[in-house]
Amino acid sequence: MSSSISRLFKNRLSFGIAIAMIVAGCIFWSFSRNSIAKPSQDYIEAVAKDVTSEGEFVRAPMINHAGTEIAFARCSPNGRALEILDIATGKVKTINTKNALNCPLGYSPNDKQLLVAVFASKPLKLLNRPGDQTRHLSVEKADGAVWLNSQSFVTYSDTTLERVIVHPSSSESKSVNLTNAISGVVAMSETKVGILGRSMVLTVDLETGECQTLFSFSNHLSDPQWFQYSSKKNEFLFCAWDDSDWRHLYRLQQTGQGWKLNQETFNAEHTYNGRWIQKGEGFAYVGNHTNSFFCRCEAKQQDG
Repeated sequence: MSSSISRLFKNRLSFGIAIAMIVAGCIFWSFSRNSIAKPSQDYIEAVAKDVTSEGEFVRAPMINHAGTEIAFARCSPNGRALEILDIATGKVKTINTKNALNCPLGYSPNDKQLLVAVFASKPLKLLNRPGDQTRHLSVEKADGAVWLNSQSFVTYSDTTLERVIVHPSSSESKSVNLTNAISGVVAMSETKVGILGRSMVLTVDLETGECQTLFSFSNHLSDPQWFQYSSKKNEFLFCAWDDSDWRHLYRLQQTGQGWKLNQETFNAEHTYNGRWIQKGEGFAYVGNHTNSFFCRCEAKQQDG
């Protein structure tokens, strides 16, 4: 039973990612100033069939800041492949088909570098875009990574943060050790990050190592994930299990009396991958009700 549910989840997730890619391409075409011909219905269906027929996708795809390409990993006959989708043309380029590949972690703010996780003693590689040259970085462990600016990023693993500064032919790093296991990290500035721990939200100054606890969870929340930060509103977003035995979406807001945690979803459904939209004015998430997946947007009403 569990294996059939897993297969159902993977199939629907793969299809959902494929549709998301196609929708993103259509949106880009709609707003592009270049004279790009609108893809035909047959072409769209062919692309959807192609990207859903060659093995499962691995985690979420990464879109660059310019909105021109998407990096994603999926299983292929020759091993796990890192692929780049050109949104304007719909063409997919395979960058790596080695089994050591894990998944892409994100583009640098200037889109000139893509951070990639690999299964190796040095778990991070840097891919230059668009030249596609790669090099390993001197990082021992990394469960995830977040860019701070186009020359530096922070990685995290267990209870350790590591700030990495990238040079043309080398890199240097500085570690900060915490007492709380890290579930997620967000960049708040070039020298400050927000941390989602197993039982709290805190900030860390990467220059001094100083930690400040913003909010401690009550016992009814567990396994927090998908940590997001809105710099415009100085608010955090994450999903967590609660006493209802469902995973719901929560927003952490600063008030005159300190920080307040607000529950945003209440139905008998699981909430995954919460994301800010409209520059923090609204949010979106993936919902799951009895293995029926959907995407929901809670957008701020626009005037007119």
